[in-house]
Parts: sequence; structure tokens; C-alpha cells
Amino acid sequence: MRLSLPTKSALLTTSLVLALLGVTAAWQYRQVAGGYTALLEQQLNGPAQVAAEDLDYKLAMHVATLSREARRAVAIRFTRGEIVPQFLAQSGLRPMFDGIALIATDGTILANDPPAPTHLSIADRDYFRRARDGQPSISEPPHARTSGEAAILLTVPVKDANGSVVGVLGGGLNLNRPNVLG
Repeated sequence: MRLSLPTKSALLTTSLVLALLGVTAAWQYRQVAGGYTALLEQQLNGPAQVAAEDLDYKLAMHVATLSREARRAVAIRFTRGEIVPQFLAQSGLRPMFDGIALIATDGTILANDPPAPTHLSIADRDYFRRARDGQPSISEPPHARTSGEAAILLTVPVKDANGSVVGVLGGGLNLNRPNVLG
């Protein structure tokens, strides 16, 4: 069967129009999909960014509170005795943290609230070493040695009038309990 010239022209024109429509549709799909993906990413990252900034602010406030109390802790002597647990009880930190501790520069926990059944040392922990070296620190979520549960530990150095670190003040936030972390 032979096609006439007008039929061939109509088929060729239809083929060209369909090819042009296909290319245009593919190009528009790609443009819309890229824009949609960018918009979706922005909408998903927005709440996550706000939550991260809120958490950063709350942790910074907790570190600032610990630092304020660390300045008061200089007045106590870092030895086992009644004055150390008394300082923890009067510090006002307990409502903000699931546990607080005063730690000697050798890593020995001098006193903690709630009290631990045995005396512990955290000399091998990075967050303690950073605080002992003079920098406030927020830990990765290790398992706390006092409770065995996952916790975030915030530590700040306690410095004397000369700026020498005489101890460390720490506070813990248990990840299994409702607190500032949610």
C-alpha cells in the first residue's frame, strides 16, 4: 500500500508535533520536579533547623547555668566532706538536670546528686578531660556510669582566682526521661 503525498505530509507533521510535545513535556517535568524537590527539602529542613536551634539554645543555657554555679563552687574545698554535698543541694541545679556532680581534677566524683552507691572515676571520659583542660563540654550520649542509662553530660571547669582549674562541675540529662531534650 502506497501512501499519498498529503497522507505522508500529515503523518510527518503529526510525528513532529508529537515529538515536540514530548520534548516540551519532559523539559517541563524536569523543571517542576526540581522545583518541587527543592521546595520539599526546604519544608522538611525548616522544622528540623528550628528544633536544632532550639536545642542548641537550651543546652547553651544549661551550660551557662553550670558555669555560674562553677564560679560559686570555687569557695568550697574539693575534698570529701559535708560541704561538697551541701553545695550540690543548695546549688539549685537539681531541677534542671537529672543528676549533678562535683569532680576532682583526677576524675574522682567527690559528690553527686542523686548519690551514687559507689565512688566512681570519669578520668577516661573525653568530656571530663575537655572541662579539666578549661573548656565547657557537652558529651556524646554515653551510658552514664551512675545509672547505666544513655545521657548527655555537660561539664564546666571550676577555676580558682588565678584561673587554674581546681575541679569540674557536671550535670547530666537522661535520654530516657522527659527533660529539656524532649
